[in-house]
Amino acid sequence: GGGNESADPASPGSVTMLNLGTGGNEPALATAATRPSARDAARFLTQASFGIQSVNEIDALQSQGLAHWLWSQFNAPTLQHTSYLAVQSFRKNPAKAVDEMSYEAIWQQWLTGTDQLRGRMAFALSQILVISNIAPDLRPYAMSSYMDLLNRNAFGNYRTLLKEVTLHPAMGYYLNMIESEKDDAKRGIHPNENYAREILQLFSIGLVELNPDGSTRLDATGKSIPTYTETEIKGFAKAFSGWTFASQNPADPKSFHRADENLDSNWTAPMRAFPSMHSAEPKKLLGNVTLAANQSPEKDLDDALDNIFNHSNVGPFIGRQLIQRLVTSNPSPAYIQRVTHAFNNNGSGVRGDLKAVVQAVLLDSEARAPAEQQAPNFGKQREPVIRFATYLRALGAKSSNGINTI
Repeated sequence: GGGNESADPASPGSVTMLNLGTGGNEPALATAATRPSARDAARFLTQASFGIQSVNEIDALQSQGLAHWLWSQFNAPTLQHTSYLAVQSFRKNPAKAVDEMSYEAIWQQWLTGTDQLRGRMAFALSQILVISNIAPDLRPYAMSSYMDLLNRNAFGNYRTLLKEVTLHPAMGYYLNMIESEKDDAKRGIHPNENYAREILQLFSIGLVELNPDGSTRLDATGKSIPTYTETEIKGFAKAFSGWTFASQNPADPKSFHRADENLDSNWTAPMRAFPSMHSAEPKKLLGNVTLAANQSPEKDLDDALDNIFNHSNVGPFIGRQLIQRLVTSNPSPAYIQRVTHAFNNNGSGVRGDLKAVVQAVLLDSEARAPAEQQAPNFGKQREPVIRFATYLRALGAKSSNGINTI
């Protein structure tokens, strides 16, 4: 069931990459040589799930081994949060989904779902690719379909995830890409720059150039090197202009700003492009890339996302955060570099494979070696919601009516 060891020869430690494809390639159960200790099995479950439910779960992981457990998690079914809304909406008369039901769906997955690793990855991604139900309010279907998106892509490719996040109406609404239109000097209108800033600063590359180990690259004078300037922000804002709710008709430009926000389907379908509202001029992006004039909104968006995704910062910038969410708050540069290596190449020449990245995070020698775990700066405080979920799972908390109003 194991694969070839894939370690950076320039750094101490190692990470064993397992060829765990979806569907087939079921690895063998643990042998005496691969059987984790009870302590490591417990530690692994705290890193990769929302808490241990019983000693039997530790015993089962020891018998399975880490490889088989990961394979089973990659293939575990997941709760559809929007399906939960559809069922629970009948509690209201007339039927209506409300915010509380979106929160319930999250806790149902965390407390009772068999897809614990997918849930932890989706939660980690939600802390990076952030939306919020505060300022402005989001509809229940907006929140729940966004969680479905994160669950669906938790073990997929980061490039696919970036595109789905970019075109999701919840993100468009939260960071003002939805209904962002081309320059109009008479009306004093410019493409909104909010999403352009956030996708660069928070979702992909950060503010300064990084080495593969996450350290800051310095110029000849010893100063950090910015990843972008205002020119690039304006270029990306123009590249992302011309998108609105899926219900609207591009043949009717006036409908661009007239969507019915109470229509649930508008919050679950990707945004739709309006060529008439899209900036036609060239757009300066990262590096020496400038998009040609008069490209379609779809072409500009794909080219812009490719430009971001292929930047060398994405591996260390996202890899460090996933290590921090799952394993330790202060990963060593060597640990970050090994995870960057997995992001850049999953062993088959594929960049951005999150299945490879989560394996690299959880199976790294720093995550598993007892000596590393006893170091005073190793480990992390559980986020309060994970601590609470762990508490509820450990005590077998149940709701008499199956609903968790938390």
